[in-house]
Amino acid sequence: DIMGPFSVFFLGEPTSRVDWLVSRVRKLCSGLKLREDTVGLLALVLLHARAFREEDICVQMRAVLAAPLLDLGEDLFALATSFKKESVGLPTLETFKPGPVLLVLD
Repeated sequence: DIMGPFSVFFLGEPTSRVDWLVSRVRKLCSGLKLREDTVGLLALVLLHARAFREEDICVQMRAVLAAPLLDLGEDLFALATSFKKESVGLPTLETFKPGPVLLVLD
């Protein structure tokens, strides 16, 4: 995979059961104050987490949370591990009907 962990941002976003997926993210991230758009991006990370290693999920979360600005350290890896574990129990990817990805080129 040429883009590595960042390829998650080019995979389809959920178009079905979005509220349920967002509630899972809010539960997993209950200790963080998150904006709505951040929760949406983390829902995308959770949706596709089963396809990535914990280290890759950490990279994705750093991108979403601007983690270089935060001192999350081992807590970030623990959060990535919980996302990975949660993703295994999610219904099949098709259940969430991932939609097309729109790229804007300038």
